[in-house]
Amino acid sequence: MAAGTKVNQAIAGGHTALYHAAYSGHTAVVEALLSARAKGDQTLFGDGATPLMAACERGHTAVVMALLGAGVEVNSSRKDGCTALMIAVEHRRAAVVAALLQVGAEVDAADHDGCTPLWMAARVGHEAVLGALLRAGADVDAALLSDRTSPLMIASEWGHTPSVVALLKAGAEVNKVKESGYTSLMFACNEGHEATVAALLGAGAEVNTARDDGCTSLMFACSRGHEATVVALLGAGAEVNKAKDDGCTSLMFACSGGHEAIVVALLGAGAEVNLSMDNGITALMDTANTGHETIVTALLEAGADVSKSRADGHTALTLATRKGHSAVVAALRPGGHLLLSQFFTADRFL
Repeated sequence: MAAGTKVNQAIAGGHTALYHAAYSGHTAVVEALLSARAKGDQTLFGDGATPLMAACERGHTAVVMALLGAGVEVNSSRKDGCTALMIAVEHRRAAVVAALLQVGAEVDAADHDGCTPLWMAARVGHEAVLGALLRAGADVDAALLSDRTSPLMIASEWGHTPSVVALLKAGAEVNKVKESGYTSLMFACNEGHEATVAALLGAGAEVNTARDDGCTSLMFACSRGHEATVVALLGAGAEVNKAKDDGCTSLMFACSGGHEAIVVALLGAGAEVNLSMDNGITALMDTANTGHETIVTALLEAGADVSKSRADGHTALTLATRKGHSAVVAALRPGGHLLLSQFFTADRFL
């Protein structure tokens, strides 16, 4: 390197020659710059990232080792609190993660929201990285500060079943509750991750725990149309007639979404067909309003009361008529299709 070269000179944004070399994976250049006394901890002006973080992001293990060998601080953080280890985890750099842990990277270092390397590993679903962090003693239940989402919850939401199993084996609290009452099981049920749901239930997940508004895992699965998940929950003892604070039941959720197979499963499990919400709406009314003829038939066969009315006086028949669902009208009332032409002249229903 020529004498007098300003090895630490930064260009726009704070980028130095060392930062660019580390990012690009040019190990020999990095070593030469370090020998010329390049500052290994010099940061970018914006987010405070270091050459080590750049190398970790790109997965350049040899560069990482060269920087660490030159005494670069392994646990320095960006302005948001993110460390080199977190960056390596986020980008699934297993070899880099192993190298950082070997030289003393803080396994539970957290960013400003409480996100730890283990939380990030659970989020991206990298089983090898997650396993390395667990073996290094990572806190298995360390949750975000903002909403208390745990590693198990985020892994469950994304359906990373191997990670879920590993976290459970490491002692993760299966029934831990985050802000608003969500559990890992609710996250998995909402997305229909069957294998993840099975793993959680097998680990003792409480199937009838409700969110702050009364919504249960079964309701989540019914509303999204995840039939296999619904069957699994019913088999695990889910309360089929449990209702939200507003009176909405799993059957109503399934009817509203037009999920016929789930409706049949719920009815077979003993769902009460004539329960109503606080405003008087029943499963039959909701289904008649949306025009799902086959579900209307199933509800009628299960004993749905066609005479029930909601708070404003509407019944299943008037709702179906207003929407022009002729097949539903006919099912609700023999000859009911004749009401259609008459109904739209009745101002009280328009």
